[in-house]
Amino acid sequence: MLSTAIDPKRRVSSRTSKLRVLVVDDDPIFRKVLMTALPYWEVARDVESAADGLEALSKLQHSPFDLLISDDQMPGMSGRQLLTEIDRLDVEHQPKAILCSANPFCFAAKQTWPSQLVLVLEKPFPLEQLHEAITCRVFPRGDGDG
Repeated sequence: MLSTAIDPKRRVSSRTSKLRVLVVDDDPIFRKVLMTALPYWEVARDVESAADGLEALSKLQHSPFDLLISDDQMPGMSGRQLLTEIDRLDVEHQPKAILCSANPFCFAAKQTWPSQLVLVLEKPFPLEQLHEAITCRVFPRGDGDG
């Protein structure tokens, strides 16, 4: 059971409960926490993970996702590089993105990041902050919730 202050019975938007989410992080524990939390909160119908940017790009080329939650600092390809590569992909559906980083200095360059970036969360962050970000800022009630 997740140890959070979020009420699992809290009404979620029908829009968020249908999301396909891709979690990208080189830390297997962080991936597992998010892979558990998102379905527990009923904010996603399908959650997949990738250990790095290349694996994430492969998944994005073969299947559409509504939301990408990615670490920024990963070996091989940073989260910012991943977002740039996603912009270059010839895919019909570009996911919205939340970028997570333990490096507060990376936030200064936010204005140069690709358009699908909605939010940057500084690690470590409470899970409640991610839940609120998804349900209130990324896909607020009424955003596609017809």
